[in-house]
Amino acid sequence: MSESQGGGQLNFPEGQLHPGEDQQPIPGLQLRAEQVSLRGPLPPSSEFGGYETVLAGSAERILNMAEENHAHLHRMDDAEVEHRTTVLEEAGRATKRAQYLVFITVVLFLGVAALAVVLGQPITASILGGGAFLTLGGTVAGATILSRRGSSGGDTPK
Repeated sequence: MSESQGGGQLNFPEGQLHPGEDQQPIPGLQLRAEQVSLRGPLPPSSEFGGYETVLAGSAERILNMAEENHAHLHRMDDAEVEHRTTVLEEAGRATKRAQYLVFITVVLFLGVAALAVVLGQPITASILGGGAFLTLGGTVAGATILSRRGSSGGDTPK
């Protein structure tokens, strides 16, 4: 490759990318490469009319494509919001179910402990009553830990 004196342009003989060592560049013949990077669904307004010139109706098709893409993105956003809402609602229902089950378990433990006292079984009553309070305490401690982890942005997904 050889460079011309002005402007850093490369001169190559016709039909060759690299001139041989014994060949001289042809005066006035220059190879120029340009890269353009565009962003967005529509071409720049300076080029938009060129599409219509090449293929009739293409400008309208490009606009329709951009509108459909925009509508699709909105549908995807709406679907994501709906999915997150569903997940949060289900998590709330699961939490309520767990609270009911803990309440029922504690009441059953205390009821059986009271029955054991009536039947003259103080050791059994103590074990069952202690189990009820351990169940209740473990539930409260677990809920406290989870709420602190959620408020500090710990391991909860976003």
